Amino acid sequence: LLGLWEDVRAAAPRHPDARSAALLEARSVCGLLAAGRHDKDLLDAMANWRSLSRDLPPESLLSALEGLSQAGVSWPGGSALLTDLCEQVTDPRAGASALLSRAADRRAGGDLDGAAADAEAALTSAAEVSPQQLTGSADWLAPARLLDRARLARAHLALIRSERPDSR
Repeated sequence: LLGLWEDVRAAAPRHPDARSAALLEARSVCGLLAAGRHDKDLLDAMANWRSLSRDLPPESLLSALEGLSQAGVSWPGGSALLTDLCEQVTDPRAGASALLSRAADRRAGGDLDGAAADAEAALTSAAEVSPQQLTGSADWLAPARLLDRARLARAHLALIRSERPDSR
């Protein structure tokens, strides 16, 4: 996939329509990040994510954020992007994944109450997903066992917060 996204990024400026060129550039940045490239220029582009493209599908951003999260890469503006992303997505699969990513970000920042609330919301959203819906889009694939991941995140946060078993 890296080669494909590198080709898209190289060709994007040659597109005759400026709006389409910007969209291709933004999708290629997200695709490269999701595929494991974490160069400074890509992180700088994500730091200015509001200027990437207003037509960028939220799933593209989600894919990039999941790639950064899995690699343990943090960058300024990531928390704000996660918050915006959680408000943008309408697909319950993407919503649950975005909420789980934000829960992890909040947990890392010490906001255990916010992390637990996000994990709870992700659990609710993931429970709405039927097995037939677990495919994804061209830019993002729903993680396997999404409901189990949400359950595990919520249980982990309950343990960290020393919640009583009957407090839920």
